[in-house]
Amino acid sequence: MREGLDLPEVALVAILDADKEGFLRNVRSITQIAGRAARHSNGNVILYADHCTDSMRYAIEQSNRRREKQMRYNMEHEMLPRQAQKSGSGQSTLLANRFRHPSRMELLYPL
Repeated sequence: MREGLDLPEVALVAILDADKEGFLRNVRSITQIAGRAARHSNGNVILYADHCTDSMRYAIEQSNRRREKQMRYNMEHEMLPRQAQKSGSGQSTLLANRFRHPSRMELLYPL
């Protein structure tokens, strides 16, 4: 679960062996993986580890800093946070709708 995945339904992310530094446990990776749960209004991240590494500590500090900044912005602009919604306009949805309503069928890619 790294960059590029948009899964707004994910409410819980657990990172096992988070204290084992390396390719999938550096600051950037921990932040990216934890970000999967950030899109959910009740999202949580659990870091399983024997001790807290510098990468874990920095990722947690960055997350807290960003959360505080977002909360200040929301208060200043009287905004209520909302959960991210999955867009329903993907290609598969368009195709499914066209097959449900044959009278509306058209060529997606003209010959």
